[in-house]
Amino acid sequence: MNARAHRPRVTLPLLNLFAWALFVLLRDPVPSTQLHSQDLEEAAERSEGGMTMKLASGAPYALIADRYLYNWSTWHGGENVWVKALIVPNLPALVLLSVPAHTLNDAIKGLVPVSTRSWLFAAAFLAVASLQWRLVGLSIEAAVFRKRGSTKALAGAA
Repeated sequence: MNARAHRPRVTLPLLNLFAWALFVLLRDPVPSTQLHSQDLEEAAERSEGGMTMKLASGAPYALIADRYLYNWSTWHGGENVWVKALIVPNLPALVLLSVPAHTLNDAIKGLVPVSTRSWLFAAAFLAVASLQWRLVGLSIEAAVFRKRGSTKALAGAA
C-alpha cells in the first residue's frame, strides 16, 4: 500500500466530506413548499419593520443543502447529537464563512431560489472545511516529522 494515501492531509478532508455526505443522506430535506414560504416570510418581515427579526426558539437557524440546522438547546427543540458532533470540529470553517455567506445571500436573494442558495453555501462550506482539515493534517504531519527527526537524531548521537 502507498504510505501517501494514509497521510492526515488527505485522510482528514476525505473523512469530513464523507461525514457531511452522511448528513445529506440521513437528514430529510426541507420540502420545497416550505423553502418558498420561508423566503416570503423573510421578505414580509423586512418590509414591515425594517431589520427586525422574528425568530422562534425552536426554529432552525441555518439551511445547508436543503437541510435545516436547529438550535442546540434541548429546551428549544434541540439538535441531534450526531449533528452537533459534526458541527463542532467544523466551527472554524462555519465562522469564517458566515459573514461572506450572509452578504452573498442578501445580494442574490431575489435572483436565486432558496434551495439553490443552500446548495451554494454547502459547496462553499465544504471547500473551506476541506481546506481547514488539510491544514490540520499538514500540521499533524509536520509534528510527526519533527518528532521522528528528533528521535533519529537522538539515536544517531548515541
